[in-house]
Amino acid sequence: MMKKPILILAFTLILSGMVFAFTNDTLLLRMSIPSNTPLFTMVGGETTSYGTTAAPIENPGIITSEKNIHNENITIYLKLTQSARTIPSRAGFSIDISVLASELTLTGDENTKSDIPSSSDVQTGTGTGDFTSTRITEGAEDGEVIFRVAYPSGNPVPTDTLVGKITYIWVQDDTLPAGEYTATITMTYNSQ
Repeated sequence: MMKKPILILAFTLILSGMVFAFTNDTLLLRMSIPSNTPLFTMVGGETTSYGTTAAPIENPGIITSEKNIHNENITIYLKLTQSARTIPSRAGFSIDISVLASELTLTGDENTKSDIPSSSDVQTGTGTGDFTSTRITEGAEDGEVIFRVAYPSGNPVPTDTLVGKITYIWVQDDTLPAGEYTATITMTYNSQ
């Protein structure tokens, strides 16, 4: 007599197990982490302590030199960093950063200029699995240095990650007339 209730109980457990096994109840959690476009900062000065931060063209950062190009080279040191923590939109995302330095031009006489500065001691930032910086030359004009920053893993990259350093040298020239001269150093970047 006991066998019949045990068989019925066993049969009921098997059937209920099958019902639960085949219902496939699911919950789906959705969320997103927004990507952000990397931002970069350029600082420069007459020493490797830099000092002057670049600003928009309407109100640029100004480096004032007391040197006289008649007697000596004018040397400016630049450093470029990623200025905000970046979460790339995808693995393999890259950006080209161009730095272009112009001739020293006499104020009030755009035809009186020094030579275009040479770039020397160009250094790139130390690469990791999440961030690489390389120097590229294709498309570069005189006085231009281009860095390609890549995000191979797509993982976040911290603030103040070094992109690179450049030393620009305006060569001594005693043929330039007296007056006040300015040169412009411009940084631009766009995604690939």
